[in-house]
Amino acid sequence: MSDAGAIVAAARRVIAGRPVVAALGGGADSAVACWAAVESGSEVRAVFVDHGLSGSHLLDRATEALSTRLRIVRTVLPGPVGHGPDLENRARSIRHSLLLGHRNQGESVVTGHTRTDQAETVLLQLLRGAGARGLSAMSEQDGTILRPLLAFSRSEIRATAVAAGLPFADDPANDDDGFTRNRLRAEVMPLLEAIRPGSEAAIARAARSLAADDGHLKKEAQAVPMFEDDGAVLLPLAALAVVDRAVAARAVLAALRRLGGDAGNGRDVDVALGAVATGRRRAQLSAGRLLEIEGPYLAIFSGGPLPPGETAITIPGDVVFGTHRLRIGDPVACSGRGLALDGSRLPGTLTVRAVRAGDRIAIRDGSKLVNDALAEAGIPARVRPAWPVLVAGAKIAAVPGARVAWWARATGGETLTLIDERVPG
Repeated sequence: MSDAGAIVAAARRVIAGRPVVAALGGGADSAVACWAAVESGSEVRAVFVDHGLSGSHLLDRATEALSTRLRIVRTVLPGPVGHGPDLENRARSIRHSLLLGHRNQGESVVTGHTRTDQAETVLLQLLRGAGARGLSAMSEQDGTILRPLLAFSRSEIRATAVAAGLPFADDPANDDDGFTRNRLRAEVMPLLEAIRPGSEAAIARAARSLAADDGHLKKEAQAVPMFEDDGAVLLPLAALAVVDRAVAARAVLAALRRLGGDAGNGRDVDVALGAVATGRRRAQLSAGRLLEIEGPYLAIFSGGPLPPGETAITIPGDVVFGTHRLRIGDPVACSGRGLALDGSRLPGTLTVRAVRAGDRIAIRDGSKLVNDALAEAGIPARVRPAWPVLVAGAKIAAVPGARVAWWARATGGETLTLIDERVPG
């Protein structure tokens, strides 16, 4: 089978007839990926992200010519990226976000990544000190991202583009030796091939092997329970302590991914598992996230819930306040659960608001800070700023789940029960 035939066959296998958005960059790689998607029989439309850099106009014209040649619809999305450090990664992040956001329901995104890109990515990850997850680099299918050219070298793809008469342009940025990937491409990869012919293919095979290992460890990590609570992801400390570190690491990374945004890194794993081992109560993670030890759990979160606006509860009655459903009623109707209040000492309506700095609640011999009462009740620090308090006039009558003011406690008269049930946020 010719290279062209093998490429189309690979596209047919990877795309499997799905409608796709071809991510066009103007170069030969994305041109061939788009052409192969069309030849495979799939429904294809194209997107070019214009970063507004020098050379972008050449790439734009190339993608326009390719779309005309293949008779497909092309959309140009503006994705300006200012000059400065880490330009490659910033541009890549912009493209990724725009491409995924531009998909219609049921569509996947086809990219032109090659085996050569795979080998370069492995070396870049190695220089960063990545583990198996990073060194496994790219896969043919990653969610809705499809990479049908990963089995072919860049030179094979370029030769196919020329033979098929596909319009393409070389990005001038690829000649800038200020980018690490460009230096790997121009200096390191040729040297490796000279030292050991077939290095590129060998590195790509190593990536596939590591991907299989990583996949197995991820499946093992799925056995670690994971819960969500008020915007945090909770992992049981006992479960993290008994599994192998490689499995615990992937459970932590899975928790970070569930929070959304940045997927986390090796330092996050070290900090989290260090907290599990040492009992460190609180630590900072990347991307503004935090971790806390909360009783039997490791909690990972991006900040606590926002305090809801002030509301009121009638007696008897109920009200939803953020993730709390508060109910005040007859002890029998409340099944005897919750905090006991003296109804004769309360007005017919109580104000419900979030706790404030300096709030105090009456105790037998004076008062104490509401935040201290919440801590004594085991309420996690991350949720205390949005925790409800019930106020009668200027006095706090009760802190749901924690304490009743001394003056409002049930003493045998008209007893009511305050129930705090959690509801989805």
